Amino acid sequence: MLRLITSDLFCIASRLKNIDVNYHLFYNLDSCGWEVHSSLFPRISTLQFRVPFEELDERTIEHAFRTRVENSFELEEEIKEHNEMLEQNAQAEMKRQIDKLGDMFEFAYSTSQEIEFNSRFCKWY
Repeated sequence: MLRLITSDLFCIASRLKNIDVNYHLFYNLDSCGWEVHSSLFPRISTLQFRVPFEELDERTIEHAFRTRVENSFELEEEIKEHNEMLEQNAQAEMKRQIDKLGDMFEFAYSTSQEIEFNSRFCKWY
């Protein structure tokens, strides 16, 4: 259930109107979070974004500017760069884990001893 917010402490609802006259601020009672919707037609609104912060403050206005359609290409590039960095970090961590496991196997092999088992020599780890 959504509750329309028309006024708040930092005038976020009215400042969102300065960004886009169709923006409306809502508080979602089910998810306990803030949402910005756009209504192009009477009685029809679409979710533009969920406010990624618990409080309403200047960050909400900055997020509204940053996520506008006009900035989609820059935002897409930023997402790609971030994902590439995450992938590089994951690969580096995987390499560290593989090297660590290799060191463990090398140590285990170097400390193993040959024993006689059923008239055959075997490595004992």
